[in-house]
Amino acid sequence: MRPWTALVPGPPPLEIKRLRAAPRVLTTNGDGIAEATAISFVLNIPASVTADVVDGSGTTVKRLANARALGAGKKHLRWDGRNSSGSLVPDGNYRLRVTAESPGQTDTRSRALVVDATLGFLAVDPAPFSPNGDGRADTA
Repeated sequence: MRPWTALVPGPPPLEIKRLRAAPRVLTTNGDGIAEATAISFVLNIPASVTADVVDGSGTTVKRLANARALGAGKKHLRWDGRNSSGSLVPDGNYRLRVTAESPGQTDTRSRALVVDATLGFLAVDPAPFSPNGDGRADTA
C-alpha cells in the first residue's frame, strides 16, 4: 500500500481584504471637504467585526463597530473625526484597526489616518500675479 494525502474540506481561512479609507487625511475644519473618511473592506466569510480608531499611543478614541455580525462581501463604515464623546479628536496620526473573528479564526488589518484641521481654507488674496512680461498674469 502506498501512502496518500488529500485536502479535508472545511471553511476557508478568514481574511479581511482590500481595507481602504478615503480620504486618509481628514481636515476637520468645517469647510465641508475631507471632514469624514469612508471605510470599506471585504470579508471572505461571515465574521464578527470590531473596528476601532486608535491614537498614536494605541488608545481607542472611537469604536466604529463592536463585535458586529457581518456576512461575507464588501462592507462600509464611516468615521467623522470624532471620539466616543462626540468631540473632534486633536490633530495627529491615528490608525484604523479592523478585526474579524469567526470560530477558531481571527484576522486583523489596519491603515494609517491623519487628522489635520489646519489644512483647507487656503485662499490667496490678492490674486497671484507674475510680472515677468510674458503676457500671463502680469498685473494684479
